[in-house]
Amino acid sequence: MIDSHSEHLTLISSSVFNAENVVETLESIEQIYGSEYGPYDKGEVGFYVSQIGYENIEKVIDRGGSDRDYEHLVYSLLNIPSCCEGKGVNFSKCNDAGCLDINEIDEYSSCKGSLVCISSARDAAHECEGVAAYPVKQYTEKYSHRRIIQQKLDGLNIEDSLLNGVGKAFMNIVFANGFFNGDVFEASGDKHEICKKVYSHICVIDDYASKTWAEAKGLTDIINTFNSYNVTVSPESSNRHKDKKYMRRRNILFRIGESDVVFQCEWHSKITGNGGRIYFYVPSPTDVSGYPEIREKVLIGKICHHL
Repeated sequence: MIDSHSEHLTLISSSVFNAENVVETLESIEQIYGSEYGPYDKGEVGFYVSQIGYENIEKVIDRGGSDRDYEHLVYSLLNIPSCCEGKGVNFSKCNDAGCLDINEIDEYSSCKGSLVCISSARDAAHECEGVAAYPVKQYTEKYSHRRIIQQKLDGLNIEDSLLNGVGKAFMNIVFANGFFNGDVFEASGDKHEICKKVYSHICVIDDYASKTWAEAKGLTDIINTFNSYNVTVSPESSNRHKDKKYMRRRNILFRIGESDVVFQCEWHSKITGNGGRIYFYVPSPTDVSGYPEIREKVLIGKICHHL
């Protein structure tokens, strides 16, 4: 039992530990721990199990501990801390029909500081103000880091929050120096809502831009894919391309390895209709051949009101 609950941010549901199928359990744990940062990521993610989960781990060990092929992995499950701090804590369900079911609520409420729930009983991910829940086969560790960053957006220090997520929450993003301009908040609307939109757009760009560019047959495919994630994107119009001064403002300097390289970030997402833009560039195969570091990356040149 670990006493430091500040590290317990991500609950691995008891459903992950299947005593009838030890191999399935180990595959799930490898999926969850599949990070260069290690199983507890220096306390920044803080995986833990409820008391019910720990009891299930003991069943898995009873079933699989004698198998020499899995012995080390099976017994390593004991290193996952358990927590029953919140017995009797009430967890208010959100209004979305896809939120936690009653069994998940009971288990999730076992630690007050949880931000993420990982479950084998789920078919689809769910995010709301209360909880982010993921099927174990869909989960990647960046979701826990994103949830942590999301909690810090209240301070509106979004530039630091985004930079702190590079390599953790935003594994595919490269930010240019000076990428953030506070005039993004000149767009109509509440500052905190703008902040949340910027953050959610970057999550979508990180997750889907590189793959979308590789698979799309044209501009319409790209635009429709982003629309399906509630993000409006577009390149500059053909008329704008005729204005060389206008287009030069989209030439952004990036530090790639030891080189300073300019890429034209004309594609942009639209935070609101009247302002607030995220200008980005998806590297071409030619770019990648010259700079292998940006393979499957997306370059974000500017977040501002308008370039």
